Amino acid sequence: MKLKLSRRKREDKEKKKVLILSATILIISLITLFYHYSYPQGLFWDENYHIASAEKYVKGTFFLEPHPPLGKLFIALGEVMIHKNTNLNLTYFTKTDFIKNVPKDYSFAGVRFFPTLFGALCPLLIFFIILLITKKKFTAFMFSLIFLFNNAFVLESRGAMLDSAEIFFILTSILLFTYMIEKRKFSSKFYLTLGVLIALSTMVKLNGAIVFLLPVFLILFEIITSRKIRLNSIIIKSTYLLVGFLIITSSIFYIHFNLANNIVNGRTYEVQNSTLKIITSGKERNPLYLPALIKAYIKYEFKYEKGVPSFKPCSSDETGSLPATWPFGGRSINYKWDIKEKTVQYLRMQPSVVVWLIVLISIIISTSLIITKALFDVRIKDERLFFYMITFTSMYLSYMIVMMSITRVLYLGHYLIPIIFGIINASICFSYLSKARNIKTLNLVLLAITLLALVNFILTMPVVYYIPISKAHFEFIKRLTLFNF
Repeated sequence: MKLKLSRRKREDKEKKKVLILSATILIISLITLFYHYSYPQGLFWDENYHIASAEKYVKGTFFLEPHPPLGKLFIALGEVMIHKNTNLNLTYFTKTDFIKNVPKDYSFAGVRFFPTLFGALCPLLIFFIILLITKKKFTAFMFSLIFLFNNAFVLESRGAMLDSAEIFFILTSILLFTYMIEKRKFSSKFYLTLGVLIALSTMVKLNGAIVFLLPVFLILFEIITSRKIRLNSIIIKSTYLLVGFLIITSSIFYIHFNLANNIVNGRTYEVQNSTLKIITSGKERNPLYLPALIKAYIKYEFKYEKGVPSFKPCSSDETGSLPATWPFGGRSINYKWDIKEKTVQYLRMQPSVVVWLIVLISIIISTSLIITKALFDVRIKDERLFFYMITFTSMYLSYMIVMMSITRVLYLGHYLIPIIFGIINASICFSYLSKARNIKTLNLVLLAITLLALVNFILTMPVVYYIPISKAHFEFIKRLTLFNF
């Protein structure tokens, strides 16, 4: 009885520590992301597109878009919830896909709310993922802070854009993936739930489909550990996964076409007449017509992608970059600026040199270990950690290989997804190395790296929060990267 009580006390104590650490992360993250989040009072980067799309949902205006609907639905939901612009005439937003300006008194608090909220929740998800994998609270806490101090992620999350929502759902998929492995929860209902989460990430942006690799590694893990899994079991679980995916994707498209169904100014987006008749006759509410509507949406997406220009390395105006340069910081993008005689203001997609280096080094280490194991069959200290290392290294490399095969212009912001895999992989490498090293010394090194990431973030805060600085200070910030491409 005494042993049970003492064990329960230890467990309660551990739970309290986890609760305190997770609450600390959440508070720091909420402050960092939500501080003056509706500023600057002006459009930047892809807000010109997404705010226009969100207003079309609010007004019920028909439109098609190169991205799936979910991210823009959340942007519209924030606008409806906070409704600070109800007295403004925003009809102009519904007549174009790219707005060039907003009314003088326009508030960005609504359209930026959900992207900022999703961004603020991501470090907490990172904490629980790494805690499940490494079983070390200190490691999980430090790496979640390192993830948070990535100024490129903070900047992107504070705009009416899609990346933070996509990253949030990718992280929830990874959290369920790690939970299933650690708790040995391989029933069909968990695969169904994973299919739902994969659908949510994919329905924000198509590159979120990288998480389809997670069920592949789950099945591989089952085969390795149980050696009893049968083909019919794999088929059943894959079917549940697919059902979860299809239910969510169909539901989101159904919501899209039922909210945005009023054709304005003859803007039909060149859909076929048969599809147009479904919308104009009010048949979009009938689920039987949904496949035809989804087909029209997907067709438009592919048509739009074909029209996107390719990367032009010799152009001075080019803001895109080659995927091969992303791990080294190429290239930074000025989103918004105001240059005065003595001061400048910039919103700048700038790599956090510490975070970028950690990711790059961890991928080099893990890839080397995996290749060494494959070629020389060396003894692995921790098979479970090594499996996770293979998983997240593979996801990082797979994503980068796919991006390198794409001919259209790409941007540094596309690297935010592999950074997730890289940060998790870095925590795994750290935990793996701690098996053979002095853990106290390594923890001090990790603390020093986290402090360096914080210092880097503080030094570059002006280009995240659009703070006026001297031209010399801005030039210093520009040099805080691995390489200037």
